[in-house]
Amino acid sequence: MVSQDFKVFADCGAYAGLGFIVMVNNAHMAMLPYIVPNFHWEGTRVITNKPVGGPYRGHGAPQIRFAAESQMDMIANDLKLDPAEFRLKNLVYAGYNHPGKQRIFSCGLKEGIEKVMSTLKWKERRGNLPEGHGLGIGCAGLFCGVKSMRHSGGSIVIEIGIDAGVTILCGATDIGQGAKTVIAQIVAEELGCRMEDIHITNADTGITPFDQGTFGSGVTFRAGNAAIIAARETKRKLLEAVAPNMEASPDELEARGGKVFVRGHEEKGIEFGEAVKIYRYAGKPTPIVGSGYYEVDAEVGWELSQKEGQFSPTYAFIAQGAEVKVDKETGEIKVLRIATADDCGQMINPLNVEGQLDGSAAGGMGMGIFEDLPHMDGQYLNASLLDYLIPSSLDMPEQMDSITVDNVDPKGPFGAKEAGEGVLVPTAPAIANAIYDAIGVRINDLPITPDKIKKALESKGGKA
Repeated sequence: MVSQDFKVFADCGAYAGLGFIVMVNNAHMAMLPYIVPNFHWEGTRVITNKPVGGPYRGHGAPQIRFAAESQMDMIANDLKLDPAEFRLKNLVYAGYNHPGKQRIFSCGLKEGIEKVMSTLKWKERRGNLPEGHGLGIGCAGLFCGVKSMRHSGGSIVIEIGIDAGVTILCGATDIGQGAKTVIAQIVAEELGCRMEDIHITNADTGITPFDQGTFGSGVTFRAGNAAIIAARETKRKLLEAVAPNMEASPDELEARGGKVFVRGHEEKGIEFGEAVKIYRYAGKPTPIVGSGYYEVDAEVGWELSQKEGQFSPTYAFIAQGAEVKVDKETGEIKVLRIATADDCGQMINPLNVEGQLDGSAAGGMGMGIFEDLPHMDGQYLNASLLDYLIPSSLDMPEQMDSITVDNVDPKGPFGAKEAGEGVLVPTAPAIANAIYDAIGVRINDLPITPDKIKKALESKGGKA
């Protein structure tokens, strides 16, 4: 690809809300995940007689990637190229000098696309499926820990009590993504204690330290890095106290799996609780306390509306394939399979990641073929969940493939990046591209409904 030109119009309702930030995100995520030497983006937010419009998962990225990923397939089809191979030819990569001054530290998207192709048997099956069946692909890059204000970061306080129990105070909120579990795992790994010895208190504004907030795909990245800093400080105090008893220097000691030992001599170690007891009777301040603060290494988001720069400290990359079945008589769409390869860096909790991947794919399906807000004179016509359609368990694909991409990010805690939000971004275009592969008509506006398919087939002269 040589160039791309985007013109974006956003309906933000009757109030500004967070629409401005959504537009900034939209512009910067339009630049990923492909190499585009010449890029132009122009955005206009329009005030309308409707309720306020705000951010949805992906925060402006799903809309721009639906357009761009649909266009990628249109170009490939016009040039008689395989859409997946066309994407492979144009990917950013780790170390790429992005013209928008976004620094790419890690990128496993090439491996992700190849694994999606292998999982779906793309080359063997695409173009050889039964009538009405199709395969499609979509890709995305997403921010990981954006800097929304000048004091954007995460804070952690760790306390080891006299009973060797570990208390974590964390300002980040767990809204169901498993943040408490991940932060506890990070502390257990770095401190060397057992998970069952950890208690975490989060989002209690009376006692927990500052955190930027649960948005921007940054809790694991920000709070996780802060947790490592806090755990190392706490561990240092513990190891300095027990080193004389173990006839070693603190630098020679390791803490792992509930034990403290001299490096290379794990069999001679002592229990974590015994190490805490030695600390107590050494007359040291009790409890053992360490704190950590991680400041996001990126430009402030709203400033990037006027200049180039690092929008996020790092970026996650996602490849997603969809298999669909379309009934030409009724226009009904059935998503049969979704395969997701998520470059989320080193997975800290694979089960959490798999849940996030499945949940985000469901949200992307909703955007792609279900969710709509018809309105008249500023009034929505489906303002309750009785009328507003979202995917149910009966609508979900029979097969959901969560594919591991082995990649470690140099800036993430233990190499981790965001997992989940970015997965929603390529789902709608992957489904749209699969529908085109199935029946040869392209729907350019969402959601893709049976009525739209029937009308498109009729206008083409096909069966409806």
